[in-house]
Amino acid sequence: MTPKMPPEYFELRRKQIVEAAWQLFAEKGYRETTVRDLAAKLGVSTGVLYTYFKGKDEIVEALEDRSSGRNEAFYKLLSEEESVRRAIGVILERYADSSRSEEWRIAARANINLIVESLRHEELRESTSALYRESLEMLVKLVERGTAGGEFAKGIDPLVYAHFLSALFLGVQILVGVVKDERVSESVREMTGIILENIWRDRSEGREGS
Repeated sequence: MTPKMPPEYFELRRKQIVEAAWQLFAEKGYRETTVRDLAAKLGVSTGVLYTYFKGKDEIVEALEDRSSGRNEAFYKLLSEEESVRRAIGVILERYADSSRSEEWRIAARANINLIVESLRHEELRESTSALYRESLEMLVKLVERGTAGGEFAKGIDPLVYAHFLSALFLGVQILVGVVKDERVSESVREMTGIILENIWRDRSEGREGS
């Protein structure tokens, strides 16, 4: 940062660069996006970009910090819901509502691309795993609250259920980011009932003579 640059302007420009990178990662993927691409999208020189970030890896770190902050704020709101069942419903409702917007589809595609790239990029894989663990811990605390309050059936393992929810939410992102079908939003909304209710039935139920 140059001494003459106001701190608020510096942070604003960083946010603009991070948002532009997010959109390019969604369109082209992490590997195919270059600093030159990013500079062209913003209408600046590559030299200007290096004033704010050393390279793509540092931009990804800023993206992850942003995601971490948003996750923390969101789960704080969820903790204020009157029940854990309602909190989980809120998560799916938000997914369902957001999935109708192009902005959210872009975000889903960008996240998917970064996850795929993390399979080939060790540092990216480590940071992606750290972000997942952070989100998982928040879900575990949410489910623990539900089990302690008697909302869930006895024997529910908070960690296993949190993994299940995480996998479901990632699957929803893939649906939204890849599948172009307006019915996806309604399907996501209906998932609330499926994951919160016991949909299994003993095969012997309803048999004649039983």
